[in-house]
Amino acid sequence: MLKDTNFTQITKAIGNKLINLNKDESKALASVLEADSKFLASHGLMDYSLLLVVETCPIDGRQSYHMGIIDYLQTWNCSKKMEHCFKTTIKRGIKDKLSAVPPPLY
Repeated sequence: MLKDTNFTQITKAIGNKLINLNKDESKALASVLEADSKFLASHGLMDYSLLLVVETCPIDGRQSYHMGIIDYLQTWNCSKKMEHCFKTTIKRGIKDKLSAVPPPLY
């Protein structure tokens, strides 16, 4: 299983061809993911991940994709707010590495 940074490195190395979507499919996927993210944010949920499985058929090389949002039960509560405050105030310079951010930022 690869994390987001691994996915970014792999897609750059192979010329962004890991996922083959046309423009309409790409727009539809982005729309669904945005709607799902807004739904989770509206319920105060944060720190979730997108699980992506890419399968290539060995006979004809066609790909199928399986996606799902996982690990979505973490709520933006007092503990997470304090973690965010601590990491942004006391440990300056690590904002790009924070996992504790308000739900709308996901």
